[in-house]
Amino acid sequence: TLFDPGSIAMMRNVLAGRKTFGMVSAHSGAPQLKGLIGTTAEIFEYGELAPEPDIGITGFKIKAKGRQRFRLQSTHTDNSGVKLGLVKMLPEISLTNPFNSSRLRSCDRKGDRKSLERNLRAFSPMPSYIYFMYDSQKLVSRVHTSLHNCGWYTDRGGSGKIPTSPEELSWWLAANLPIQDTWKYHLLGINSDIQRLRVELCILATIQVLVCRRCYNDLADQTDIFSMSAEGPQGAFVNPGGHLHETLTVY
Repeated sequence: TLFDPGSIAMMRNVLAGRKTFGMVSAHSGAPQLKGLIGTTAEIFEYGELAPEPDIGITGFKIKAKGRQRFRLQSTHTDNSGVKLGLVKMLPEISLTNPFNSSRLRSCDRKGDRKSLERNLRAFSPMPSYIYFMYDSQKLVSRVHTSLHNCGWYTDRGGSGKIPTSPEELSWWLAANLPIQDTWKYHLLGINSDIQRLRVELCILATIQVLVCRRCYNDLADQTDIFSMSAEGPQGAFVNPGGHLHETLTVY
């Protein structure tokens, strides 16, 4: 929700074009904006808000979804006070199995994954479990098992469906894990879904208790978290003052 006239004017200009703008974290810890990693956001819903009795100004509400990462190259401010930036889009790197090019292609006709794994192990000088640590489908299966053990979802096809694509699952976890903004910024900077999933598995295995970030008192166990919507256990809400709050529901 926006109340600043300059920001509202900027969003109107965005809506008149491609409906896409860029966002960078103000809590990344960097002393300057140059070099920060952000993401493009595509607006999919917007509307005017009636004036609030307490503040007496009209707000402008938007809903947007992150689309692509970028690195901020430089910034400048235009005459209206809106900050503009030059960005470089960051690609998502997809890693393939290192033995795909040297496998026995005649065995591909069997079609099942176990046959393919036996085929690839024949060329491996190291134990197969080392390669499974970097296998995207194995990582997806481990994440699903961890979330199931946490009790976040009672079944994988229920009201809260967990993504099965490695890339989608890695971003879903980054959005829903109850972690600090600095950790989320670190995940945003990783350019491979395999590496992102490995980091997120470590987070799932490490964080067992939710504590207050100010007094460090225990609030809930990880298994106490449950989902209230199909989007996941964590939701973002904006109060009438324009402040964003991320919420979790626990037993």
